[in-house]
Amino acid sequence: SHFIADSLMPCHCDEQDLSDYDKGLHKELEKHWSGRIPDLFDDDKLSGSGLSGGEILDSSLNADTEFGVSFQNTVPEMNSDDVWEEIVMLCRASFAVASLMAPPSRWPYKPAPQNNAPFSVLFGDTSGEALLAEISRAVMHDAVLNVAVIWKFIWNKFN
Repeated sequence: SHFIADSLMPCHCDEQDLSDYDKGLHKELEKHWSGRIPDLFDDDKLSGSGLSGGEILDSSLNADTEFGVSFQNTVPEMNSDDVWEEIVMLCRASFAVASLMAPPSRWPYKPAPQNNAPFSVLFGDTSGEALLAEISRAVMHDAVLNVAVIWKFIWNKFN
């Protein structure tokens, strides 16, 4: 599940220097998203929380609301019969999001020493905030949905 969700993280699918975790954008984007998801979902807190399944589901739905994400009541079928091919396609989509987020024409691939921390530059003004909100919604939606799609495929294949 983590690998599937990670394939939707734009900085995981882009070779721009600014996508390196320690260069700023990657770390700041993950920090931004983590700050919006309740820490209830940390392994150590979830297992010892004493919360019922319904309470955990309610917290999950609240996290969806935080990102403006909503889902249908059915999980769609996977587009292919090959999980690896599906992940490659997700990575391609994620690369496209990375290119929208930080266009290579402005943020070249190599060498780019000036590209250390563009998070505030990319998302610091009104249009940047709107872009960040839309990217956040799309990435969170696609990560959750595609984890469900792939697990449904695996369940049906081996059940």
